[in-house]
Amino acid sequence: RFISCVYMCQISSIRLKSWLIGISESLFTWTRTEMIRSCRAYICTKRLIRLNRLSLRRVAFPERKIVNKHHETK
Repeated sequence: RFISCVYMCQISSIRLKSWLIGISESLFTWTRTEMIRSCRAYICTKRLIRLNRLSLRRVAFPERKIVNKHHETK
């Protein structure tokens, strides 16, 4: 009885350990993928904002460029 109880406890502890390890690994991989995703999204939004700013500048100040060109020709 005692030996079988110890054996069962050992098995349960091993199962628990493997289960915990599996959970921690899955959590780690999930958090890593989520972090990568969020980083990519952040970079993409940054690029989009930058592009939008550039396009806004181009739209907002086309006259200035023309004026500058006229000055250069003079």
